[in-house]
Amino acid sequence: WSEREWIQFLGRTGRQDHAGQYAVLLDAEDEQVCMGTQDRQDGESNARTILRHGEEETSKLLKGKGGEIAKGRLMHKLTSRFWTLHKLQKTSKRQDWEWKRLCENYLDFSPDAIQQVFCNSVIPPKELVLGFAKLNKDAPIRSGLAEQTCGKCGTINLFPKPSQGQEVPTVRCGNCGAMD
Repeated sequence: WSEREWIQFLGRTGRQDHAGQYAVLLDAEDEQVCMGTQDRQDGESNARTILRHGEEETSKLLKGKGGEIAKGRLMHKLTSRFWTLHKLQKTSKRQDWEWKRLCENYLDFSPDAIQQVFCNSVIPPKELVLGFAKLNKDAPIRSGLAEQTCGKCGTINLFPKPSQGQEVPTVRCGNCGAMD
């Protein structure tokens, strides 16, 4: 059991602002109960011992999953970018298939490789750029940057200036998220 599950369990014992009473029956033959009661520290209840044991086991499992968690977080961000364009019908069949392949195989790649596949095969940078809101409207534009005013909120967004002859990308507003 986790602490969260235990709190949920206790919360189910009282309703409509009335304190509940509860009794916990533990199966002495249950694996978690046996391990928990063997580890019991002075002044610790059986329930607290079992919860502590569960937290320790979960911690051990999660220690080796840091890489997968980082990849999952990155894929979450990339999913938002992909689906924004997909729903606007700005992705091709090839891009859709590249996205599906990346989703299927992302655990085999490093986070850098995932980013590279996304930027080179799924949504090349010319397709979508995240703008950064210009804080001082009177400041000159830095070299290598272009600006675009959001049609929805009026924020001036800075983004990498396209090379000569390259199309201006779709820019997502850094303030409201609108696409221009």
